[in-house]
Amino acid sequence: MVSLRFALLAAFTGTAVAQTSLYIPGFDPQPISADILGVDAQGRTTWALHQGALTDTFEEGSFPGTATLVEGTNDVSMTYVAPSGLFTMGTECTLSDGLAICSATVSGEPVTETDTVNFIDVQAGTTAVLTSPTATTVPVALTSISSQPSQTGIPAQTSKNTSSAASPTQSSNAAVTFPHLMFGFIVPFAAAALAL
Repeated sequence: MVSLRFALLAAFTGTAVAQTSLYIPGFDPQPISADILGVDAQGRTTWALHQGALTDTFEEGSFPGTATLVEGTNDVSMTYVAPSGLFTMGTECTLSDGLAICSATVSGEPVTETDTVNFIDVQAGTTAVLTSPTATTVPVALTSISSQPSQTGIPAQTSKNTSSAASPTQSSNAAVTFPHLMFGFIVPFAAAALAL
């Protein structure tokens, strides 16, 4: 006969390791915990993402602070400001046919990218109770500037186009991609944490 104590322990153990999968733009699999902050009128869930518990697979953590992720059926947005304030990121993605078409501003620099949607298992945390649902959206404006060389005595012509729509192709002026940006962001913070 199974004791009540054992049954309760098994029930609580099952909830402690609950997992879900999320698309987190620019992230590779790593220990991340996700707490539900709320659900808006369109059915998008707002999550608080932070360092998860280390596992046999992931023996080191490197995610300082908290990011806010808003995920719907066809869209994802994420904002993050490093605790030091030296790194900021705002990303908006449209999801379609297994692709994420993303526009971001990373530390003031605009980036666009088309990426394959890969869901990452995260450790489901607590559910926060809010008095009213809130969601944070970061508007992203993309600017492209082209310049033509000047001829003798004629000033160079410059045109500036601004759009708030994401391009479905990778930007030619984006020298680094989201994974490169995230790697460049996570490694220095991990090194700083290890130095403490």
